[in-house]
Amino acid sequence: MLNLSSFHDATITLDGQAVTFLVKRLSFGEAEAYRKRLRWFLSARGQTPPEGASPAEAEAFTDQIDKDASAFAQESVETLTALKPGQVSVDGMEITTGADIVRVFGGNTTAVVAILIAIGVKNEASDQEKKAWWSLSGLRDFSPDPQPAADGPTPDATAGSVEPSTSAASATAPASPETSPSGSTAISS
Repeated sequence: MLNLSSFHDATITLDGQAVTFLVKRLSFGEAEAYRKRLRWFLSARGQTPPEGASPAEAEAFTDQIDKDASAFAQESVETLTALKPGQVSVDGMEITTGADIVRVFGGNTTAVVAILIAIGVKNEASDQEKKAWWSLSGLRDFSPDPQPAADGPTPDATAGSVEPSTSAASATAPASPETSPSGSTAISS
């Protein structure tokens, strides 16, 4: 019998320490909707106002993107994540809920993006899709679960020895030519 949890474990490094998040296991439809919103979120900062927009319209456009991106991030972290108990405390108060995470890490863009990507990655169907998400995000250093090297023998070295050769060709070459070879920039004495 396959015994699944409602949450995936996702380890993310925050402030130099590995912290294990609990990421909600999404249904297929939820995961598809989340990935669509995550793609938008990751590309939102690159969006520019419509051509010919007035300065006020451009500012309103940018403000709306920031507002929508913040709402997506806050909602996702609050409802789809938690922290395993006993890992993070602030001023003596333990941080475990998604709302706690937003309160403590909400101003840390790097941490928020890493958490959002972890939600998407943990709910992916295949390793190939996971690699594509990490490539799109540009945050490979924040991979939730770095994969260890595969088991097996260490490959043989492919480069030969770097010791000087004692072949006939090198043994007969003069140590210093009498004249500068053609095309040389060396000055002859």
